[in-house]
Amino acid sequence: MPSGLEGHAALLAELAAWQELVPPSGSFTALTAARVHRLWLPRLPTDLPHFVGMGTVRDEVKPERAQLIVSRHPTTPRCTLVDGIRVARLADALVAAGRYLDVLDLTILIDSALHLGLCSMAELRAAGQVRRRGVVTFRAALDLAHPASESAWETMLRILHIACGVGVVPQAAITDQDGRFVARADLLVEGTRLLQEYDGAHHRDASQHADDLRRDRALAAAGHQRSGYVARDLLQAAYLVIEPVERALGRRIDLGPWLDLVARSTYSATGRKAFAARLPPPPFHPWNGGLRPVRTLN
Repeated sequence: MPSGLEGHAALLAELAAWQELVPPSGSFTALTAARVHRLWLPRLPTDLPHFVGMGTVRDEVKPERAQLIVSRHPTTPRCTLVDGIRVARLADALVAAGRYLDVLDLTILIDSALHLGLCSMAELRAAGQVRRRGVVTFRAALDLAHPASESAWETMLRILHIACGVGVVPQAAITDQDGRFVARADLLVEGTRLLQEYDGAHHRDASQHADDLRRDRALAAAGHQRSGYVARDLLQAAYLVIEPVERALGRRIDLGPWLDLVARSTYSATGRKAFAARLPPPPFHPWNGGLRPVRTLN
């Protein structure tokens, strides 16, 4: 690997080096493909291994390294080149990610792929028709996905409402009584004039703060109530997010389904432990007594 590289360039250089070990039928898939495509990612560990899918081709040797998780497929996975790296077709890679992620995390990846225009809903639905490991989780995540999300946290805010049985309109265009456009809101709660938004996407300077205040006044003048939240609200105080919804709808809302999704995701300690348990152990070999994993070459 060349020295002095950082960020995405370092990732591509590392994958180019590992690609020397991957047989011709193999390509990077699952979470590695998501990283190559720069999708929004859940809270993944920094030392995540690389995921490879390869065909069952005669004379091709499956590479065994502690930093590679290699899966064989009956047919050679379809792939494309991204900056010189063989990457599985994104829709297939997202299905493969369903082997390791739970629904909330996977929905973030799918929303990101849709928002960036890297695949279509039709392609994703077609990929979900194939019977393979991870497809059940993938289908559940696809049912929650929406191309209108503009960040991972917007996705989570939307799913919080949907999981609790609250209908919402993402990226709703708000107009005044004369039909003039006022603003676009992250979420409009159906049947109400309540707007729910994620506020943690930027650090506000004085100019941005002034713009935000003008926007809030315009929304209020149009008869809408706006509530903003940060990541901590969604993960640790979801009741604060749901309280104005309960008032607007005039009914109690059960947070249990949302709390269950978070508990199974990488945004909780329990979910991260479950994610780690889904990863296969590093390969072991008889020449080291089966006691230590094979070490990767620098």
